[in-house]
Amino acid sequence: MPVTEYDIDKAYRVLVETKVNYENRLHRVIFYRWCRDLSFAKDISTGKLQGKNADERTANHRVLRQKLYRLLNRLELDERDAKLNYDIASINVEKVRMMMRLMEVQANAGLRTDSL
Repeated sequence: MPVTEYDIDKAYRVLVETKVNYENRLHRVIFYRWCRDLSFAKDISTGKLQGKNADERTANHRVLRQKLYRLLNRLELDERDAKLNYDIASINVEKVRMMMRLMEVQANAGLRTDSL
């Protein structure tokens, strides 16, 4: 099947959409990680967070701020899904490029492209 202008446009449109979605999700994760770290520091400085070592303080913070950690976990999963969709769109763009290249080679060799 020959690659059409529509196929090319669609592949790149999906690539752009998935890239923007991935970047937006990534920025949300980065922001909420910053919120988590700020909350951790604030809870230590105000005495809300106790612990003998870093692991114990982190565990106690997870209990104290359960909603924040659940939200961050969900956002990280969403970010991974968005990254997967972007990677798939990138593969599809590469497939379109290879199909166009094959059509070009076949045309130069005098072969038909409708048998793809």
